Amino acid sequence: RRSEALELEMRLAAMRAERATLLALRNRMQINDETLAKLTREVDLSETALTSRGRNRG
Repeated sequence: RRSEALELEMRLAAMRAERATLLALRNRMQINDETLAKLTREVDLSETALTSRGRNRG
């Protein structure tokens, strides 16, 4: 149980870091707004799936 909660927190932290990295890339004009939106949506969907799965277990 505890290890599952820890894994969930680590994955969510990684997703927050991924969003921050995407924003930094856009701010440095290494990706455009459209790419930022598409990639952020993928992260959002992954996060939703992960948190939904976590709620269904507990």
